[in-house]
Amino acid sequence: MFDGVISGTIRTVQLELLADGATLERVFTGTIWGEGPVWIPHIRSVRWSDIPNDRILDFDAVTGRTRVHREGVEFTNGRTIDLEGHVVQCSHGRRSVERELNGVPHTLIGHFGEHRLNSPNDVVAPSGSPIRRTESSTPVKVIPETWSTADALSSVWLPAAS
Repeated sequence: MFDGVISGTIRTVQLELLADGATLERVFTGTIWGEGPVWIPHIRSVRWSDIPNDRILDFDAVTGRTRVHREGVEFTNGRTIDLEGHVVQCSHGRRSVERELNGVPHTLIGHFGEHRLNSPNDVVAPSGSPIRRTESSTPVKVIPETWSTADALSSVWLPAAS
């Protein structure tokens, strides 16, 4: 169980985000820098990136197991679900926003006018509206951090099953 304090750091989790009586459960450890989670309802899975290891992971809520979804993913991160239920994600390495169909990424946007995107970072697909994304100033190549990764960045926490 999670007590609201991430070990060894001054960061705290805003437990107000959880329903009364809900708790958090650690479901995975082992990423170097975990980012970009999305819940995929039709397969009951949480998908996220392990950026420096250049891989995407899936936690299966039915089996309780985590597997590597894809490797060599060009540092994808921020993701959402589009209106058709497909994963839309940002790729730093491909400098694009892409939709994944049957495990294969397809570019939705890679340019704005004549200019390539820099480092797409986050994306949302609001109901009935176009997909929106943000840019990051983070370089395409990930530079290893000089500080020890906090427990919060190397673990995935989900509300515990009731």
